[in-house]
Amino acid sequence: MYFTPRQYPFRALDSDARDVIVAGGGPVGLAAALGLARRGVAVTVLEDGDSACYGSRAINISRHSLEVLDRLGAGAALAARALPWTTGRSYYRDTEVLQFDMPQLLDSPRPGWLLVWLPLALALWLELDARRRAAVAARLH
Repeated sequence: MYFTPRQYPFRALDSDARDVIVAGGGPVGLAAALGLARRGVAVTVLEDGDSACYGSRAINISRHSLEVLDRLGAGAALAARALPWTTGRSYYRDTEVLQFDMPQLLDSPRPGWLLVWLPLALALWLELDARRRAAVAARLH
């Protein structure tokens, strides 16, 4: 395995440790949690797994989705772990059934698509965890 995700031990919930509970640590749940955390809302994410998944649940992500992640503060973490590309092809057996281009736009710093090697959830978890740790440290001082 080229990637060994960090494993997180089970923790019981503190009754006053959150304003919002998000059910599910997939891309949508993590994006919602990250957006709330950036606005100062204490968020707890409930996930049945103990780590990021071993394989990618998303093959690629579009420029527009990456721009949303940029606004959430997680775009750079994902872009650093992905391969940019601009042309897509799809095959059925040995026959090409679809070909399309998503060129680099002059007014966008992001490519048309990113090929994701690691789970999208990993980049979001890293960003959310860093923000949570910073918020906890700030409250302790």
